[in-house]
Amino acid sequence: MTPQETKQQQLAEILALAAVIPVVIVEDARH
Repeated sequence: MTPQETKQQQLAEILALAAVIPVVIVEDARH
């Protein structure tokens, strides 16, 4: 993998995490 691809992969993972975190917080707040 080129450094550019690695950077894009990391960015995709960060965006995926950023999308999941609010859901986790909301689910947690419901309990």
